[in-house]
Amino acid sequence: MKLFNLKFTIGLLLVIILAAALRLYHLDELPPGLYHDEAYNGLDALALLNGEPRPIFYEVWEQIAFAGKVDSLPHGKFPIFFVGNYGREPLFYYLLALSLAVVGVKSLALRLVPALTGILLVPAVYWLARELLTGDDAKQSRRVALLAALSVAIWYWPLHFSRFGIRPMLLALVTALTFACLLRGLRTGQRRLWAAGGFWLGLSLYTYTPARMLPLAVFGWLALVAWKERGFLRRRWREWAALATVATVVVVPLAAFFIRYPEWLWFRAQYVATDAVGVEVESLGEMLVGNVGLILKGFFLVGETNLRHNLPGRPMLDPVQAVWFLLGLIVTIAHYAPRPKSYAALLIWLPVMLLPTYLTSDAPHFGRAIGITPAVAVLMGLG
Repeated sequence: MKLFNLKFTIGLLLVIILAAALRLYHLDELPPGLYHDEAYNGLDALALLNGEPRPIFYEVWEQIAFAGKVDSLPHGKFPIFFVGNYGREPLFYYLLALSLAVVGVKSLALRLVPALTGILLVPAVYWLARELLTGDDAKQSRRVALLAALSVAIWYWPLHFSRFGIRPMLLALVTALTFACLLRGLRTGQRRLWAAGGFWLGLSLYTYTPARMLPLAVFGWLALVAWKERGFLRRRWREWAALATVATVVVVPLAAFFIRYPEWLWFRAQYVATDAVGVEVESLGEMLVGNVGLILKGFFLVGETNLRHNLPGRPMLDPVQAVWFLLGLIVTIAHYAPRPKSYAALLIWLPVMLLPTYLTSDAPHFGRAIGITPAVAVLMGLG
C-alpha cells in the first residue's frame, strides 16, 4: 500500500501547516497566564535540568494521605515516576526539560511539547486511517484519511489540549501510532511492525494515567481477531511474541517502581474516582449509571465545564462534526462483517478508552477521554 501520491501529499502538508498555525499562534499568550498544573510541570522539568532531587514539595493532602511518611517516599534526581501532585507519569516532564533547555525558561517552552505533539497527531491520524481502510479503493481511502487528518487539525478538543502545558496529547499520539503499527503488521506479517506496536504500547504507560486502558483495547481487539480467524494464534505466535516482548521490556522500569512503591500505582486513580462521591460504596452504582448520560451529553450537547479542559459547556463535537461522527459510526457498523479486523479496532477502541472518564466522578472529563481522539477523527473522516 502506497501511503502517499503527489496530490494527497500536498493536501496533507497543507493540513499539517494549518494545524501548526492553529497550535503555535501566540502559544505563549493564549490561553493567558499559566494554570497551576502548568507551573507545577515546569518546576519538575526545571528540577530535572538542575539535577535537583524530586519531589521538591508536596501538597497537604498528600502528607495526610501518607500519614506524614513523606521522608520514606521515593526521591531522586531522575525519577521514573513523579510522586508530587497526585503522582504522574514521566515522559512529558523529560520532554519539557528538553524544551526548557532549547527554548529557555519561559511559558512558551511549557506549551511547545503538547503543541508539537498535536501537530504530529495529524500525519499519525492520516496513516492510521490509511491502514484501517486498506483494501478499499486507494483514492477513496486517501480522501477519507485526508478528511480524518483535517478533522483532527481543526477540531477544538485536541486543539485546546495542544495549547495547554499538560500531558494528555502524548497519549493521543501514542495511541494512534500503536494501532497504526499493529494494523499494518497484521496485514503484512512483518514482525518489526508488531515490535514497533509493542514499543508504542509500552511507552504509552509513561504518558498519562488513562493509558492503562490501552493494553485492554489492543489485546481485546487482537483477541477478537484471533477468535474470528481460525489458526491465527498458531500462525502469528512470533508476531505476538514480538509485541509482548518489546512492550514488556519498555515497561519494566516503571513496573519495578510500582513493585517497590505499590501505593503509587492506584493513588491518583483512587482520588479522581472518589473525588465527588466520597468513599460510600452505595453511591458507586449511581455514579456509573449517571456517567453514561453525562458522556453522551458531553459528545453532543453539554461538554465539560472546567475551563482548564474546555470552553465551559462546549460539547466535544459541534453539530456538523456530530453528523460526520454518527455517519462514520453507522458506516463502520454496517461494514463490520467484510472488514472485521480493522473496524473491530474502532469499535473496541472507543468504549475502552472512554473508561477513564466513565469510571471517575467528574464525567465527562475531556482530558481522561483523550485516548479516543484518533478513532473519533477517523470516524468523522468516514462520515
